[in-house]
Amino acid sequence: MIRRVSGLGFALVAAAALVGCSDEVGNVTVSYTIGIAGTCADSNLATVRLIIYDEDGELASGQAPCMDSGEVSVKSVPVGSYVADLEGVSSDGIVTHRVRDISIRVTEGGTATAIARLVPIPATLRLAWSFPDGRMCNHPLVMVDSIFVEAFDENDSPVSFPGGSNEAACTDAFVELESDDFEAGNYDVLVTGLRGSMRLFQHLIENVPLEPGTVTDRTAMLKPCEEQTGGACR
Repeated sequence: MIRRVSGLGFALVAAAALVGCSDEVGNVTVSYTIGIAGTCADSNLATVRLIIYDEDGELASGQAPCMDSGEVSVKSVPVGSYVADLEGVSSDGIVTHRVRDISIRVTEGGTATAIARLVPIPATLRLAWSFPDGRMCNHPLVMVDSIFVEAFDENDSPVSFPGGSNEAACTDAFVELESDDFEAGNYDVLVTGLRGSMRLFQHLIENVPLEPGTVTDRTAMLKPCEEQTGGACR
């Protein structure tokens, strides 16, 4: 798989020629910070891993214990131009922070250096839905065209989803939701079954815990609006 160099704004690369190595190899060192004035402890990061790719896939990798302002090195990398990913790994072994496509140019006997900022990977909510008595979307007592999902954080602020990604055809059976607003915390998720713009079915899932870099599965058992509190959907 060919990895594309994207030139991310927070990855700066400089190559410096040093004397002492041969065999047409060099070294790579990436210095990093965590988020905006973040720390390993606050981000629950135990290890930082550097992965270097060539046109065929992973070429080399290295890792080091997380430090608030640290670096990771890989030695004896063949001379050439590459891209690299830097990953922050939690104490549970989950990649929760990442920066992609760091441009690397290795020179013979030199050390290619880069500076990167690790940022959290948004959590993913994988949401499925069903109707009473196992009825399907086109059942005469259902007749739902689409599913609309809203999420609210612990301050009851709405989560923003890009490009209408929080609406899916009812027959899709599930949707995977990602948002830059999905930080670590608990969320209330309101799932609504629509026919056109009419709200016919609904289910509120409360206190769904989300963590960066993880996928959380939930299923909404949608009930008719007249069975909701107050006899109507929100």
